[in-house]
Amino acid sequence: MNQLKSALATLSSCYDFEFLCSHDTLYDELKKRKQNKSVDLVLQFCDEGFNNDPRQELHMTAILEALKIPYTGTGTHNIAFAYDKDFILNVCKSLDVPIPKSQYFHADQDPTTHTLEYPVLIKPNSTDGSYGITSLSVCHNPQEVRRCLDMIRDTFKLKKIAILVQEYLPGTYVTDVSSTALPATLPTALHWLWEWER
Repeated sequence: MNQLKSALATLSSCYDFEFLCSHDTLYDELKKRKQNKSVDLVLQFCDEGFNNDPRQELHMTAILEALKIPYTGTGTHNIAFAYDKDFILNVCKSLDVPIPKSQYFHADQDPTTHTLEYPVLIKPNSTDGSYGITSLSVCHNPQEVRRCLDMIRDTFKLKKIAILVQEYLPGTYVTDVSSTALPATLPTALHWLWEWER
């Protein structure tokens, strides 16, 4: 946050910035600024969800849309669609985008009955990014699938949750990347590194 504030301070001769970081007062603060016409655009950086609950990520943009305040980033509908991994996989498939073999399991179905070859990757269907995916997510047998399901249920505090089982694609798994940790041949990214190999 301090780096962001420093970077935006370099634009202070052209723009005024305020930082609203309290979820408890956020709606009222935004509403007040809208009524006072003191907001032109919100730089929306809250990707952890309202009250830092990943299941409420789209609530942040929905508040801004309800107040008719322009903002940067993805819209509420897109966040909702992207939150459903099986839906996005089917969209990609319909557009001939290569995807791993996948099987969707409703919350009341047993993912250990999948018909894919081991190893498989087990992940919650309705999450953002890699939330709920750990080193336990690569499973080599039904016992490991059950252990992974227990971990996912504990993480989300749910007894039942929709699951996506996918063929495991071997190699280095890289999500958010730091330019200092990457080979020079790869493009620079502006996030932190989480690299994991099994």
